[in-house]
Amino acid sequence: MTTLYGDDMAVNYARSHADGAYPAGAKLGAVTWKQQEDARWFGGRIPAQVASVEIVVAGGPYERYEGSPLAAVPGSDAERAQFLLQQRAAVMP
Repeated sequence: MTTLYGDDMAVNYARSHADGAYPAGAKLGAVTWKQQEDARWFGGRIPAQVASVEIVVAGGPYERYEGSPLAAVPGSDAERAQFLLQQRAAVMP
């Protein structure tokens, strides 16, 4: 279960553009949680512990953190960074 967050620059851009060409310096963060059963809703799944945090800066670095406590994972994943930058904003009512 992953949620993609953005700073004000990223959010404002994503709301009005669908191309993923964020302005330099825009920051996105993807938080991925492990899942657990929801005791209150049959068949439901809810977030449990944080599994990883990814941070990508448009025109800048990509960082990934995993574990408990979170620790930096060495290396860079340009393909994953590009994937995150290509995600479109969800339409909210």
